[in-house]
Amino acid sequence: MGARATLRPTPLGRVALRTLALPAKRASGGRASAVQVGIDLVEIAKFRRVFGGRQALLTSVFTEEELRYSRTKRPAHPHLAARFAAKEATLKALGTGLGSRLSFRDIEVSKEFSGAPRLVLHGAALDMARARGVVASSLSLSHSVNYAVAIVLFLADGAAP
Repeated sequence: MGARATLRPTPLGRVALRTLALPAKRASGGRASAVQVGIDLVEIAKFRRVFGGRQALLTSVFTEEELRYSRTKRPAHPHLAARFAAKEATLKALGTGLGSRLSFRDIEVSKEFSGAPRLVLHGAALDMARARGVVASSLSLSHSVNYAVAIVLFLADGAAP
């Protein structure tokens, strides 16, 4: 018996990968599913030097929910750095960089009810993901005293370009 991917329906722009055991072929049409991965590592001291005390810069990069969550943590910088790494990893998984259409705020780290991080795409980021056939995503965050890391995985319909 082959491995199967189990997906649950989610609200628009909020997709979650339930398992990493992916099928080799799709049931319809026999096309393989594509997996797109992005990873990013942020040095927390450098992040603090760039963003520390710059409220306008913080609000141009992070959503209100991300800022509110991180402010409940002491210190806040490792949590913000992990969210920044998630935004960069998402851009890598999408195969793009920031452009005139895309904003860091189009990529948001939210939380599942369980507390697990969840990737939420808005605006141009959501449009790009849809154009690439993304049907599910998974996000993992971690940080230590010195570094924050994020890994983003997208499962895309093999029929997409």
